[in-house]
Amino acid sequence: MAKNNKGPGRPISKNVPYFPHYTEPSSELKFLEERFGSDGYKAYYRIFELLAKTDDHHIMLRTENQKLTFLYEVKVEEEIIYQAIDYLIEMKILDKQMWNEKKILWCDSFVKNFKGVYYKRGTKMPEKVGNEIISGTRNREYSKVEKTKEKKKIEKNTIEEKTIDNYLNVFSYKRLKNGKRLAYCGECYNEHTFENVSKIASSLSDCCQGSFIPDAPMEVF
Repeated sequence: MAKNNKGPGRPISKNVPYFPHYTEPSSELKFLEERFGSDGYKAYYRIFELLAKTDDHHIMLRTENQKLTFLYEVKVEEEIIYQAIDYLIEMKILDKQMWNEKKILWCDSFVKNFKGVYYKRGTKMPEKVGNEIISGTRNREYSKVEKTKEKKKIEKNTIEEKTIDNYLNVFSYKRLKNGKRLAYCGECYNEHTFENVSKIASSLSDCCQGSFIPDAPMEVF
């Protein structure tokens, strides 16, 4: 039996490399900065940086190693970071249920900021269902819509190209004083005149059954 040498496709990304950092601080950020100084500011943004770059945008803090890894990442004293978490839960920024039942940091409003990103990837955003975080799945609706849009775009470009070509070809024919258009047989270069300019592109010459051209080539001596 022949082996299938086809490699796996590119894995679908489950995180984002950046998130908006607004110049006007939120009330929660101001509070943490007033209470803990620069560590409060750092705690706030480090939490959201980790939520952005962690797969499916949630942070598990159940095991000792998970907690240590988290502390190494945020580089803020343990007491301060956990007080910051408690405050953000109280202010309903972080999800209270997910923390109390699963020890998971989840911010629904933060994840919704990435709706456009996941739509372009053709996947659904991760979402909270009950007390579980469900990973995004392939968004068939997106793929279908994108294929239709791409098809229409190709058709539109083709029509536009043909329209431009016809316009340039037809209207490059010389207009005579009597209003007729002058064209030349593309085979023998005999002159022909047309009442209706649109007929030039759709007609063949009587002499050679050839297409028409706007100018006869100059004689070479």
